[in-house]
Amino acid sequence: TKGIGTNEELLYPVICGRSNEEIQILKNAYFKRYNQDLANLVSSELSGDNKMLHLACLQGTEEKYDPRYHNLFKAEEDA
Repeated sequence: TKGIGTNEELLYPVICGRSNEEIQILKNAYFKRYNQDLANLVSSELSGDNKMLHLACLQGTEEKYDPRYHNLFKAEEDA
């Protein structure tokens, strides 16, 4: 991002919707190449809801699908 700005449209498909394992691989590869934490860079480049979304995705807290828990009954209970 040295002086050229951030292409936010490219960040979403790269960061969001990844598994916990993929997020860890992404963060490790970024650190290995640039010797900088990816979350720190994202935090400095983005703002507002977009920043919060990407930082949440970088936490790698995606919950594995469990049909015993992720079902219509639970959705209605949570609503």
